[in-house]
Amino acid sequence: MFKDWKRGGHGVMDLYNALVQSCDVYFYNVGQRLGIDTIAETARLFGLGQPTGIDLPSERVGVVPSIEWKQRVRKEPWYPGETISTAIGQGYITVTPLQMAVAIGAVSNGGTLHRPRLVRAVRERATGRVQEYPSVDRGPVPLQEGTFHLLQDALREVVLRWQRPSDSAAPPVTSPREALLQFQDLRRDGKERFCVLLLNTRNQPLGCETVALGGLNVAALQPRDVFEPALRHNAAAVVLAHSHPSGDPTPSPEDLAVTRHLGEAGRLLGIEVLDHLVISAHRFHSLRSSGGW
Repeated sequence: MFKDWKRGGHGVMDLYNALVQSCDVYFYNVGQRLGIDTIAETARLFGLGQPTGIDLPSERVGVVPSIEWKQRVRKEPWYPGETISTAIGQGYITVTPLQMAVAIGAVSNGGTLHRPRLVRAVRERATGRVQEYPSVDRGPVPLQEGTFHLLQDALREVVLRWQRPSDSAAPPVTSPREALLQFQDLRRDGKERFCVLLLNTRNQPLGCETVALGGLNVAALQPRDVFEPALRHNAAAVVLAHSHPSGDPTPSPEDLAVTRHLGEAGRLLGIEVLDHLVISAHRFHSLRSSGGW
């Protein structure tokens, strides 16, 4: 059992939300499943553990640990617990700020590593002639395009969430389309996910949590799972949403039945279910607007 920095834990997590909310336990588990050598191989794809090639002497390359590295350098075996700390960037791993700039640059541009340069161009004072030093492409990072899109969206949200007004100043959710803006990451999913948007008494967002992920059977959802985040955050109302990766957001009979059931459970708890959105990549369906319950 791992302890998280957030008291009570983060609940069900996927990669997008684990990045946005900095969920250590998610990465502990992923790191443990991948193993240290897979982590090391992927880190090297992003240029870690090797020179960036900048035109400066004595560049440090840092350390990307692996089973072979520890045996060679420390004459010791690799222990499973060391993978856990490495998965969140601790332990033996060391990187330079320049390496991280190159790696994040590759994420932002869709997967191309570039060699950093100290000088972009030199202008001769006497003649005015300009000698340019063009950017050098070091090659692609061989990951799927969708992976980079997910990383870009998650890291953008990491920055933007700290720039938004506090909950007391956040605009209220007054329509299905405004609620949809809180669930944009559902449109990127390749599998079903059920989320709950938590609202205060003025319908201002308190947060959004995933309560079920992958192989989702909506009819099997229990009110205790759906309303636990709302009770924990003292939410006055919720908007439910789940993704239809098939591309068709038409609600099924099970969707309608579970929405009515959850609406009744919410009334007993004093938490109003304002809507249930079924979301696909390009469309969505509001059960409240269509008279779903």
